[in-house]
Amino acid sequence: MIDFDDSKTFPYEIREWVLNRKEYFFSLFDKNDFSEWWELEHKLCNIRLWENSFIQQFIEKNIKTEVAVWHATRIEDRDSYEQNGIIVMEGRGSKAENNLMLLFQRIGMNENQIKEVFEHIYFLWDRDKNTRTNSVHFFVNRELVYNDDQMNAFALNLGGECVRWAIEGIDRELYRIEPYKRLWIMGTPSIIKFKCKIEEIDRYTREMLIAEIVKYYVVTDLYGFPYEFRFTGRKEGKVRPEDIIAIEEIQDFIKMQEKYDEYQNFYDELKRN
Repeated sequence: MIDFDDSKTFPYEIREWVLNRKEYFFSLFDKNDFSEWWELEHKLCNIRLWENSFIQQFIEKNIKTEVAVWHATRIEDRDSYEQNGIIVMEGRGSKAENNLMLLFQRIGMNENQIKEVFEHIYFLWDRDKNTRTNSVHFFVNRELVYNDDQMNAFALNLGGECVRWAIEGIDRELYRIEPYKRLWIMGTPSIIKFKCKIEEIDRYTREMLIAEIVKYYVVTDLYGFPYEFRFTGRKEGKVRPEDIIAIEEIQDFIKMQEKYDEYQNFYDELKRN
């Protein structure tokens, strides 16, 4: 299994391919032109490594290989994830829609409030059908949730990003008001590590995913820089409960958010508890 938290799990043939082409990369990029690893990484993106025949062939040969990745979310009931896995939204008439309805009722939203929020959710589901209703989004390295505030934002509220965007679409300050605020207070900001086969990953994502390993070896082995994985992608379909490897609470989540003015004093009731 390829695990981006442990580079020792990366396929040796990818490293070998990079080392055999060191003169090619040196001809493209002079190390003296870079002072930070990400400057080189940006240049590597420009040569579209994911389109290289080596990566295409590697994917074809290893389509059943498992990859371990992470998903950020806010969890109200850990047992539900352990029993059901990570479900996808599936759109109108789905179990996920019913779960959202029950959640909204539980926090005290009235019928009109629920209807208004769902109108915005339906717009997002209909506009981005594949990415919003039949995918589990992931990032590849555990440390990203601590290094990138855009990533830990997925754990801000119960119900997920579409619920957050729907409420912001009504009024950007609405999340500060009850009963909507309950979605930001209840539950536990968490990351879930799960495994999936390469064939279960969106086609474009899987190519970019393997290209990440190529870039890692170019940046570290050829040019001597450290490398940070900032890659995000999506798995098609739900995550089965047996494929969940770990569930962790995001540490110091409130402190992360309180760096921003909008969350100053927002979580005071949690601190008192």
